[in-house]
Amino acid sequence: MSELQQKPGFFSALAAAVFKIFSPPHDDYPVTGVQPFSGDPNPNP
Repeated sequence: MSELQQKPGFFSALAAAVFKIFSPPHDDYPVTGVQPFSGDPNPNP
């Protein structure tokens, strides 16, 4: 852990990456909206 603390800006870059992944404006759904699954999950029951 001390090696990570010696790298400048590591935790701020990590926080920025986590914020980018989990921020709501990045939900790029198609214009038609979210489509439900329409296939058969087990074709050979």
